[in-house]
Amino acid sequence: MRLLPTWIIPTVLVTLVTWAGAAAGAPFKGKHIEVELISEVSRVVPGNAFWVALKLSPDPEWHTYWRNPGDSGLPTRIEWTLPEGGTVSRMLWPYPERIPLSAHAVNYGYHDQVLLMTRIQPPAALGGDQFQVHAVANWLVCKHVCIPGKARLELSLPVSDQPELDSRWHGMFEQTRKRLPRDQPGWQAGFTIADGTFQLDLKTQKSFFDHAEPIAYVPLAEDIVQNAAPQHFRTIEGGLLLRQTKSEYFTRPPQELMGLLLVHNNGRREAYRFTAIPGTDRVDP
Repeated sequence: MRLLPTWIIPTVLVTLVTWAGAAAGAPFKGKHIEVELISEVSRVVPGNAFWVALKLSPDPEWHTYWRNPGDSGLPTRIEWTLPEGGTVSRMLWPYPERIPLSAHAVNYGYHDQVLLMTRIQPPAALGGDQFQVHAVANWLVCKHVCIPGKARLELSLPVSDQPELDSRWHGMFEQTRKRLPRDQPGWQAGFTIADGTFQLDLKTQKSFFDHAEPIAYVPLAEDIVQNAAPQHFRTIEGGLLLRQTKSEYFTRPPQELMGLLLVHNNGRREAYRFTAIPGTDRVDP
């Protein structure tokens, strides 16, 4: 990550790394955070995929980071070790909060408890009566200072020929699924850069914004926009236009740009994922 401006440094003063291991299935209690590896199932069926999650529970007023942390911070990382033949999917990130640091900086992350979900595919043939999942998790938890942490975590799940959901965690997984960004069929997006301004042209179904109000645009990549700069939305027939000051580090437009649109939709907060390509035929005056 790039060097931080001097006005951010007091906010992200780093203390010593917390590093330890946790007993099988037990939460790890770090500085200002509890970290736990949990499973949506209580028994593993050979060949049947299931979901696990890293559960991060920061202290009140502390936060962890999304995949794009914003103007400072680091995203949570996990390294997995599974029995031979087992595979893991990419990690799924619930949509983040915008966390203002100052008039010049905004982060993206989570003040509350969050589950970072991963799908595990066990092999069709399993030896033994236990399926062992090992993970090394790295995170950053911040308030006025930031504390990096690292822990070895593990799960030991009995192998069975009958699936079974874990009643302790299933509801939490279901709630997390409601916070996962969704694709919206038929959406098309383009972007332009001109005179230091990033403009996004999002074409949606004609009636989408009759009930949805845009809250924020969040790029998946760093250094696209000045995160603390005002976002100017204008809903038009068949979509919306967004203008925001571009990041000074955004010098070469990519072939595609992934991002989220956070909206209020019929009283609910939702996130929609889309990919924008260079160019647009509509310009906000």
